[in-house]
Amino acid sequence: MKTQVTIISAENLISPEDNSPINPIIRLLGHSAEDYLIGVTNYINNSSNPKFNSTFSFDFFRATYLDFCIYNHNFIKPDELIGIARLKVSEIVPTDLMKIPINYIRSDSILSYLTVRFQFESAPFQKGSCGFFK
Repeated sequence: MKTQVTIISAENLISPEDNSPINPIIRLLGHSAEDYLIGVTNYINNSSNPKFNSTFSFDFFRATYLDFCIYNHNFIKPDELIGIARLKVSEIVPTDLMKIPINYIRSDSILSYLTVRFQFESAPFQKGSCGFFK
């Protein structure tokens, strides 16, 4: 079953370098027998409350949990991981807005949240596709 996730926004993100501007970007990873990249948002320049509104599709049956990895995008050196919002696939509530806590890497505390929305795409049954429709 295909699933769509829309990364809507984050709130109160903290810079890893004390009060410096933050350029947040999110990499969405699916975890199952193997890890795979689902998608990457565009970075939002100088915002601790970014609005992403980025939608990605993934195969619901392949993932056991999802990691929304929040980075501070840097133009000169590699992006720096700020925190991770982890969600078990079994906890997904379709169509509702979900606020997922962001666990910060340096402090191991939860200071902000990521807002996302999920939508399931189910294909209609066709004659012959299931035993009782034959």
